[in-house]
Amino acid sequence: MNNSIERGRWLVVAFLSLCCALALAFGIHDLLVMPKMGAILLGARAIFILFAGTAAWNIFHWKPAGRYLGFLVVLQWVPGILNFRPNPGAVTWVLTIPMIGVGIWLLLPQVKERFKAARVAA
Repeated sequence: MNNSIERGRWLVVAFLSLCCALALAFGIHDLLVMPKMGAILLGARAIFILFAGTAAWNIFHWKPAGRYLGFLVVLQWVPGILNFRPNPGAVTWVLTIPMIGVGIWLLLPQVKERFKAARVAA
């Protein structure tokens, strides 16, 4: 198997795990700072954590669902950026470039073939 594809898989899983941890930390922060609105934001972040965590798990195991869930996480990121239009903040910009990289990695033909091979083997 291509070493760069395997390394990319580890990087994607690590990045999605980092996104889950950050979303949880910011969700707890919002809940403590503004309890009523923070609960709603924590619920929205919980959905993101669910999708990103499930995508990371399935990508780690080369399950075909991981590729589709990964696309869903990347596509879920775009409206999140648009909601912060006035001032997105440094963390958002720092995480946006790797998120685009995740989308590009999922589109690579070698990655698509690897997910197909895993589906046939299962």
